[in-house]
Formats: sequence, structure tokens, C-alpha cells
Amino acid sequence: RDEANAIEQALNLESECHEFVDLGQTDTFAFEEKNFLRRASVAIRASQWDAARDILDAHKTSLWTEEGERRLLWRILELGLETLENIKRSEIQLLHIGSSGQELCALYDSELIKVDRAYRELEEATAQTLEGYEEIEAIVEATRKSYRAHFNLLQSKFLPVVQREGWPLNEMKANVASYDEHVAPALRDGKRVVYFLIDALRLDLAQDLESNIHDHQVRRIPACAQLPCVTKFGMASLLPEANAKLRFETNAADEILPSYAGKDVGTRKARMEIFDATLNDRVSTSNLSDFIGATKTKRARETFIKKTADTDLLVLTSVELDSLGEGTHTSNLQHIPAVMRELQMAIARCAELGYDTAVIGTDHGFVWIEDADNGSLCDTPPGQWPLKKRRCYLGTGEETTGTVRFTSKELSIPTAAPSFIVPKALSTFSKGNGYFHEGLSLQ
Repeated sequence: RDEANAIEQALNLESECHEFVDLGQTDTFAFEEKNFLRRASVAIRASQWDAARDILDAHKTSLWTEEGERRLLWRILELGLETLENIKRSEIQLLHIGSSGQELCALYDSELIKVDRAYRELEEATAQTLEGYEEIEAIVEATRKSYRAHFNLLQSKFLPVVQREGWPLNEMKANVASYDEHVAPALRDGKRVVYFLIDALRLDLAQDLESNIHDHQVRRIPACAQLPCVTKFGMASLLPEANAKLRFETNAADEILPSYAGKDVGTRKARMEIFDATLNDRVSTSNLSDFIGATKTKRARETFIKKTADTDLLVLTSVELDSLGEGTHTSNLQHIPAVMRELQMAIARCAELGYDTAVIGTDHGFVWIEDADNGSLCDTPPGQWPLKKRRCYLGTGEETTGTVRFTSKELSIPTAAPSFIVPKALSTFSKGNGYFHEGLSLQ
């Protein structure tokens, strides 16, 4: 490598070879690697994806792409190509999809989710660059544009299905029944259960987690999230008997808050008190980070086992994923893999501590598109809205041109507020970063 750099500099090869189109297949010198990267980028922009893939495959073991920023640039290029390829396949698959919500969700679960995964990994990779990605910026911008169009295409298929079937969709599970259907029966069978409440565990992340859990039987059960997709409402829907006891009430300050049998459960503390009241001394609660810290060593685990000897249900909560997105900079989302490794570690550790079953639930997913305008703005719908979020309004009022209105009843929102309004496309009611939830989408 050092000899090649010395020769390239001594002979001014990058400048001398600037006009050359074909430099062969082997990139002996660093400037050739840059040339191959440029050629792959041009091929992608021209939709010559096979040619781009050939260049990518030939340079995965290149001397000049073994480490550092150069390796990251090639990874970004590959993820851009992968996203675009998956978007193209999804367009074809959506042409042949049936009319039911269950079919659309099944296709999303098996195929369409590949778009979200590849695009998320692309943005994670771009956030890791220290020197920027100017050489392939056109590919990143083209991918973001295509992803926006892909999201809007899914919305044009998805929202009419919800209008026909309501929410939860026909033949689909409701997240609000998670505890009663999966935790309570295991406890009745005498099993020790860990109930993970993980904020913003989107489907692609759940699939990755499933594939990385070894030595245990794993089932992943698709369910329709509780609307509105706001943490305090979604997490409240995961409480025991939530289907019967949960309501979203308007308080004296004209705010809509989750209420459980008359008790405000808008905070984590209040929700943990519900578990305490339901199971008394049979339950222990902790956040994920504290649990990992309290069980880090063999001695610490022995202490934890003694301390929780009477515990049948261990409730572990995590807000790290959502906090990364809700932060000032969505570049924080590059840390998603670290959070997922922590969750995987906690699951393995719970098995080691003698728990029989782990149930992992979430409140909502998310949409993430890192773009300069961060989505177009929707006009504010006229009416009275005790709940105003970037991707939904809940209260009394009518839709505008860029939005769609549902009744709370048809979406199974347990509230007296009659109207739920969401944008039709990838847009928001107010400005902010490129991380969205709260709305109504497959994501």
C-alpha cells in the first residue's frame, strides 16, 4: 500500500489518468478505487444495476476498501443500490396484491419491509461518515427521493384499506390484548415471565432481533398498534386488562391522557404502579440499562436472583430507541445497533437468571427520512384538537385536502373525542427532524 501511494504521488497518476475511462479490473492505486466508486455511482444513476453490482462485488476485497471512510462509502453505495432494488421489486409486488389488509400486512412482513431495513441502514451508515460522502451524494439523494415516493405509494394502498376495514384490520391482532393473550396465560401456567416494553421497536428491528436469538424457541406475532401512536398511549395499551380498563380522557387542561380504571397512566411510574397493584410482591420492574448493570457480574447475578426470588413477572422498559430519534440530531439513530445488542443481551441474561418466557412488546414503530425539507407540511385542519402531534390530530374537526379523517370509534380509540386525522402522504403538521411516528402507516 505504501509503495503504491509513493508511486502514484511521484508519477502524478491521478491527474495523468484523469481522461482514462477503462483502467482494467484491479485497482493497484488508490485513485483507481475512486474511479471504480464513481463508475458504480454512474451505473446506479443510469439504472444499470447489474453493472453496478458487478463493480461492488469485485471491490469488496479491494486493498483500498478494507477499512475507514473508503469502506464506509462503498457500504453506503451498496445500501443505496439495495434500497432502490427493493423499491423496484415492491412496486411490482404491489401490483398483484389483494384487497385485504391482512394480505398487505403479510406482504409488508415478508417483502416490503426489506425497503425500510436497507434504507435505515443507509442512513445509519451516512451518519457515521466523518469526512462526508460527497462522492456518492447523488446516490444518497436519489435513494431518499425514491424512498419518499415508495412511502407515499404504500400510503395510497394502506389508508383506503383502513377506511374499509377499520382498525385493527380484519383478522389481525390488536396490540391492546398483548398482556392478556401472552403474559397472563404464561403466569397462570406457573412460568416466570419477563415482559419487555421496548419503545419504537419497529418491525425490521424485531425481525433482526428474532433472527439473532439462538437456542430458544421464538414466535413473532404481527399486531395493530394502539392509535394514536404516541408513547404514553401505546405503552398504556400493553398493561394488564387494557382492553377493558383503558380510556383516553380529556382533563381540565384540555389535554387527552391515558386513563386506566380512572387512574392517569401517562407516565412510566404510573404504569409500573399498575403492575404492582395487579401482581403485588410477585412483580419486579426496572429499566433495561439498570437491569444490565445490576446483573453484569456473576456475583451481581447471584444477588439479583436472591432479591427477586419471589418474582414471577419481571417488567423491563426501554426508551432508548425512541430517544435516539426524538433527539436534536437524527444522526443519533446510527446508535440503533448498540441498543439492539443490549436488548439481545438482556434476553439471554433473563434466561440465565431462570425466567421461562420473554414477551417483547412495543408501542409504535417510526418513519425516518433524513432530508433537507423533512417532509412537506400539511395545512392545520379546522376544529378543536386536545391532542396535536406532528403526524396526527385527535379531537373534533374536519379533514383538509392533504389529510384523511377517521372516527375514533372505527379505529378503536377509546375516547369521546370523535375525530382522528392523519396526513395522506409523508408530511407533517409542524416542522421538526426527519424522525416521525404518531401517524397511521405500515411502519
